[in-house]
Amino acid sequence: GDFVTLEDTILSQTGAVLPIVLAAHPQDTASFRVAAQNLKQAFHLFEASFGDFRFSKVGYSLVPMTGGAMEHAENIAYPILLAQSGLLYQDVLVHELSHSWWGNLATCRTAEDMWLNEGMAVFSEWRFNELFYGRNRYMELYRTAHKDLLQNAHFDDQGFWPLSGVPQQHTYSNTTYSKGADFVHSLRSYLGDNLFFQGLRQALAATAWQDWDAQDFMLALEQATGASLHDFFQDWIYEGGWPLVLPHRWTEVPGQSGSWTIELQQ
Repeated sequence: GDFVTLEDTILSQTGAVLPIVLAAHPQDTASFRVAAQNLKQAFHLFEASFGDFRFSKVGYSLVPMTGGAMEHAENIAYPILLAQSGLLYQDVLVHELSHSWWGNLATCRTAEDMWLNEGMAVFSEWRFNELFYGRNRYMELYRTAHKDLLQNAHFDDQGFWPLSGVPQQHTYSNTTYSKGADFVHSLRSYLGDNLFFQGLRQALAATAWQDWDAQDFMLALEQATGASLHDFFQDWIYEGGWPLVLPHRWTEVPGQSGSWTIELQQ
């Protein structure tokens, strides 16, 4: 095709100078440059969060796709329409970049664990927004997704499916994408940021260029963090629906409006 390229370089945290190559038809280069204006920042934020970028270039090619984008290593297929829309679809751009870690560097062994690719990529969108725009944006994205999942996922996906073992007809579903990201957010809260991101970086480094399933991912995180995650994974990954906490009783703290003491029933 009549592609031309927008070319640049980026310095990886490994010290390597990597090419950035954005291919587009001549009439789309100006809009693509605008749409990709924060690509370098996303690259650096993902390296800091997930570890070294292990490929030889960052590449995108504009194509007339209408059903999303595709994370081909070093040459992501990106819809022309999205590139013509400024920053409106920036989350899709960074989602596909994040597959350089989640899906291309380490990938799910079977379709039944696609959340390891796609749930992590949606979480990566939230992570980019958090570091680039602030924590409030991250929490807004999480809470919006969580509310939608609770209200609609079992209708949209025709059931309460576990993340690991989701039926193949629901591989590319809200369960896989949004509930996968919801789980990762919860795991982050469970471990705390230091252990969580340390665990992700070490787990990816240990599994580079290999496939894994939910059990492998859990064991890699346990090895990296020293935390016991069996019960957490059992509730969040291997069970359908949602973990539920019911308060047994609650009382308002005297003199502290809006503060409550909650007693949970075992």
